Amino acid sequence: MSQKESLRQKRLGQYFSGKKVSELLVNLLPNEYVFRTVIDPMVGSGDMLRAILDCKSGLHELYGIDIDSKAIENCKKENLEATVIMGDAFNCSEIFKKKGWDLVITNPPYVRYQLLNNNEEAGLPNAEQIRENLKSVIQNVENISEDDRNLLLSISDVYSGLSDMAVPAWILCSTIVKIGGYMAMVVPESWLNRDYAMPIYYLLLKLFDVEIVVKDVDSVWFDNASVRTCLVVAKRKTITERLADHKEKTILIELTKDAIDTNSLVGNLCYEGEKGYAALERIIRAKKDISDSSFSCRYLNTALLFPTFINSMAKLSWVLNNDKQMVDKTVVLPEEMMGLLPDKTKYFLIEDRGWSVGQGLRTGANDFFYVDILGQANGIFDVQTRGWDKKIIRIHESNLKYALQNRGEIGGLVVNKKEISKAVIYIEKHVCRKDVNKLFNGTRDEWKLLEQELEAYICRAEKYVHPKKKKRFMDLSAVKPNIKKKDDGYVSFWYMMPKLQRRHTPDLCISRLSGKSPECLYINNDHDDRIVVDANFITLFNNDENNTLLLFALLNSLWSKCYLECIGNRMGGGALKIEASHLKKVFFPVLEEVKEEELIHCSQKFLAGLYDKDEFVNAINDIMFSIYEKSEEDNIKKQLINLLEKKKKERGISE
Repeated sequence: MSQKESLRQKRLGQYFSGKKVSELLVNLLPNEYVFRTVIDPMVGSGDMLRAILDCKSGLHELYGIDIDSKAIENCKKENLEATVIMGDAFNCSEIFKKKGWDLVITNPPYVRYQLLNNNEEAGLPNAEQIRENLKSVIQNVENISEDDRNLLLSISDVYSGLSDMAVPAWILCSTIVKIGGYMAMVVPESWLNRDYAMPIYYLLLKLFDVEIVVKDVDSVWFDNASVRTCLVVAKRKTITERLADHKEKTILIELTKDAIDTNSLVGNLCYEGEKGYAALERIIRAKKDISDSSFSCRYLNTALLFPTFINSMAKLSWVLNNDKQMVDKTVVLPEEMMGLLPDKTKYFLIEDRGWSVGQGLRTGANDFFYVDILGQANGIFDVQTRGWDKKIIRIHESNLKYALQNRGEIGGLVVNKKEISKAVIYIEKHVCRKDVNKLFNGTRDEWKLLEQELEAYICRAEKYVHPKKKKRFMDLSAVKPNIKKKDDGYVSFWYMMPKLQRRHTPDLCISRLSGKSPECLYINNDHDDRIVVDANFITLFNNDENNTLLLFALLNSLWSKCYLECIGNRMGGGALKIEASHLKKVFFPVLEEVKEEELIHCSQKFLAGLYDKDEFVNAINDIMFSIYEKSEEDNIKKQLINLLEKKKKERGISE
């Protein structure tokens, strides 16, 4: 594929399903249901239509819509029996059907919000146009009740502007399917963890029975995508008045690469003497927990698919009050962790204990603000500037802060200044000579002059134009807000970052992107000159040292590692991405005060050098689960170890 074609597909969010994925999704649909009217509103090259024509009979109407003329051209060639239309599915009269469609099947585009906001440049609708067109569809369809319409409109109003295009696509498909009909979707596995997908979870619980979810464990279904794929089949129902009454279950199947042969994603699947799709049908009909080397199947309460949503419902303003009763004092753990601890176990969130969670420092121009420390003496640092400048300059300690930028800079779990090799330029009440006369008169006497080497560096930076961004540092959108002025003068200049916040100088931090299992780092701070932590990290801060030592232990426990593996987002190359919102959702088992004191003492011994890392982690786990009977304790740890190994294997890593 040419670079131009690749960029075009990225802009349109195209990952065409292909024959095998489409065929598998269609074979998840119930055989006893006759699908007379079928539509793919984001049809692409038409793989779904072809699979429907090959696998299902009784069709009266088969429609495909896509905004891309090239995809439509290919789709028409491959699906002569279908009606294929070029158009925007969010603004197309052909999607309307008086009673709704029997089947809405699609692989929605995954256009990131950054690209959506610039879509007009490519002649495509932007994010707000999509939202308005979606609401117009909801207001005008005839196949939904007024309660359904109000719910769909409410969800359309509240879904985040940071959502990718798949979110409104879900809502559109949910709107046009008939009561009793089916919606079948291809989605990335991350749809189960993204905060911006919470309105979709609510919609599914309220308007659908999620019958089957199938996961691609080894990320082998798509050649050009690095994330795992899910297939979802859901049956439209009348609205559930109260989620507390929601009793539906879902079949969750995980397929490994061992299930695949040259012709099918389930060609080597075997169960009860059957093979391939016949075996898959038997597994689905069994509705029980079974597994072998090529698959695992679990039959579980649908709500367990969405633990972060269930646990957050009470705080979401757009969730109806009568639905919030579902989660009154209820804790829903990640599906794979449910049942690992006894039912009597109570849980807490770190925010319940007074902890604040945020993200580290974004400078807006790392190539200017970050420098490498070469040495220091008598309050003067010798530093190396970045590649665009690549000079050694001397900077006074008053204009620098020690900074942790990447996890790889620290060998263990403790961040000490003597190990830190980077600093950020942080200027307060110092100004370039050339800018003195520009200062606000009322504060001019409060400023000092910058040392000449740093001023010369700033002057070089003001002339430098980035070859790709075609902008100077001072013109970057994230740097411009540093400039503040009053009517008769400046209060700050572009080279002065805003005042550091507590989240920038935390007590603990966790890398947002982990190749191995997530680990919590302890920041060994000098309270008069705290270490700055970069936005590559989630940061945690609390004013109580014992609380810090306790959380340091908990966040390095087997429990925490498993939890974050389950709710984090798997990225390309097998990395695990953790956000502050994930950490806020981790439920820890409540421990007796004496056990918490033991964990605090454990952290103290580690920081004093009396434990190595493995001894520290083992001691943490022994303390956390020692409240249970010995046989129960050993079983819990064994299951957690097995789960952690399974999740790491799924993203292709070993430690």
